Amino acid sequence: MKPPTTTISDDNLHVLRQICEKQLPATMHVCNLLNTHFKWNERNTTGSHMKFISLGEDWKTKGTFAVKYNSVDIFVFTLEKDCDSLRQLLMETDLLDSANQNIFYCILNEHLTTVYDTLSELNVDVTESYTTAMYWISKERALNFPVKCSEDVYIGTLNQSHVPLVSSLWPREFNGANEYFSSFVETKGGLGVFLKSNNQLVSWVLRNHWGVLVNLRTIPDYKRKGYGTLLVKAMCKKIAEEGNTPLATIIVGNIASEDLFKGLGFEYYDMCNTITFNIKKMEKSVKILNDEDLNVLKSLYINHIPYASHVVSLIDNHFLSKLKKINGDYVQFFALDNDWKTDGTFLMKFKNYDIFTFTLSSNKDQIYELMKKTNALDVNRRTVLYGIRNEHLPPVYKALKEQNVKIKDAIECLIYWLPKEKALEFTIECPDEVYVSELNPTHSKLIASLWPHSFDDADKYISYLLEMGFGYGVFLKDGDKLVTWILTPHWGTLAILETLPEYKRRGYGRLVTKQLCKKIAENGINPLCTIVVGNIVSETMFKKMGFQHIDNATFIVF
Repeated sequence: MKPPTTTISDDNLHVLRQICEKQLPATMHVCNLLNTHFKWNERNTTGSHMKFISLGEDWKTKGTFAVKYNSVDIFVFTLEKDCDSLRQLLMETDLLDSANQNIFYCILNEHLTTVYDTLSELNVDVTESYTTAMYWISKERALNFPVKCSEDVYIGTLNQSHVPLVSSLWPREFNGANEYFSSFVETKGGLGVFLKSNNQLVSWVLRNHWGVLVNLRTIPDYKRKGYGTLLVKAMCKKIAEEGNTPLATIIVGNIASEDLFKGLGFEYYDMCNTITFNIKKMEKSVKILNDEDLNVLKSLYINHIPYASHVVSLIDNHFLSKLKKINGDYVQFFALDNDWKTDGTFLMKFKNYDIFTFTLSSNKDQIYELMKKTNALDVNRRTVLYGIRNEHLPPVYKALKEQNVKIKDAIECLIYWLPKEKALEFTIECPDEVYVSELNPTHSKLIASLWPHSFDDADKYISYLLEMGFGYGVFLKDGDKLVTWILTPHWGTLAILETLPEYKRRGYGRLVTKQLCKKIAENGINPLCTIVVGNIVSETMFKKMGFQHIDNATFIVF
């Protein structure tokens, strides 16, 4: 099974820094990146804008990880010689954002072939690439830099009001440049030379997420006055005072900058590459997920329990139903190409009765696109969009509206879950007059007749559920009459709990629920249930049994 995509925690980033420190000086820029992240977290209440990503524990065993900065810059690195884990990381994560221009930043030459090969495989359009030389200077030398201004200027810290000017003179324009430079300024990563006469900003330098000096720029009328050298010294001294090694990247061929930094004592460190690209928008095709795919999908969702417990139980219940060797595929799973591998977007259809869809992506329109491509709403019978989470309702309603689907009902429910460990502790004690036994399809007509949400051929629907899943009933010992029942739908959860009116208030509902919960837990699944908002009786019963409310969902009938 492939390792899941993980966000590396700060505790683990400290471990990663220790790993990289053992490979100095080759990893000097990586250590700087990690140090800057920690420093920015201290200064900025909204975090450092950086997200560190790995597949499983590849960061620990192979030194392989990626960093995404503000949805613009992407940095990838590995200590692995053959770069196999780096290629897998690029292929199986959502690092490449089709909604934005992307920049691979500071890619070492030894990683370049892997990055280009992956971009080609992913049908990426490279719009620009250039090579830069990395230079460094020791902290000790930087601390000794004299920083002395001429009488007509002073050095100050940049603030947000300076960002438009800084951005306007940057030679490589891109969408979001203001926000990009703003994030550096936000973390006090910019210094400027200001005229004393009117406080005009005439020269500046920024320190980026690497702690690297970037965007050293002077307004044309004020060039050749030594302001650039002055700012480099001041910024290097500031970086060294924080315990970091000053670094600079210089585009190959920029002789003036190279002479400036060499003149200050900077030494060549390594070559790196910047690649600007856009994702080519291609028509996506619908894929039916097979069992191997579903195991991969499950491994993705396991990291999101209890939030997505119902997705895991849906997949588990699908595999359990296959063990029964029933005829036909009652449940089918659909996705678009390989998007599901990174964002978990899929759609499930149960016969022509129920549709369920879910995504882990922040771009909820993935659901809308999938519903359109699968023609999910092209049905000629009563259908239910089953248990749609509130955050997924907008794209669902958008698809319904676009296809002129008439909604008959929308039922808001509470989702409750119980850890399987607690369910396994349940004791089942029947009163003397009854016994608990499994349901079978012959009970479907009675169950359908008392179901508040019944419909034409509901008995057939329930029969299918019992064939692919399981249910329990409370039966009278005298005559084997079924008086209470509960069963599992395709979600593998608890559903359609009901008791014949004349046998209510005898604890039969609680009894049969405990029996089914225990059965579900024995199959390794966390019991779940949905309760219609306002059904206080059911909510009270499940709470007393230890169930916890995790979210709301809506059942849309059309």
